[in-house]
Amino acid sequence: RSLELNPNYADAYFQLADALRRSGKTDEAAEATRKFQALNSSTQDKKQRDSQARALYEEGIKQIEKDDLAGAYSTLKKAVETLPQLDAGYYRLAQIDYLRNNQAIALENIRRAIQLNPFEAEYFFVLARCLERADAQAAVEAITKAIALNGRVGDFQNL
Repeated sequence: RSLELNPNYADAYFQLADALRRSGKTDEAAEATRKFQALNSSTQDKKQRDSQARALYEEGIKQIEKDDLAGAYSTLKKAVETLPQLDAGYYRLAQIDYLRNNQAIALENIRRAIQLNPFEAEYFFVLARCLERADAQAAVEAITKAIALNGRVGDFQNL
């Protein structure tokens, strides 16, 4: 029943393999064991990538705090390459690109962050900053969205 609800639940395959082995169904137990090992390995790889990406992200933040924007950018880039779902990494890359006056790349990065996490108000402030010269109406819409998400979030300059 557990596997019907979640066919990617590794522990259920482990339990199934054990039950099948005990009931003498060795071929079926071996297949369940293979599925368990494959899913478990995939889960471990994901956890390792996640940990590595978060460590890189934290290192990038420390570099930003030390005004090492070039080093921070490189480190944050590695973080999002390691874990492409790391929305905060794209957000920080966009901030650095914005500060470097590279609006086109900043816009790509902040849009990626918003695509991954459309509920973070700060991301919309950065989007507005990237758009303010090129598309004032879209910038106002981004600010409106940011305020709607969290009226207490400060302006990009104050973050």
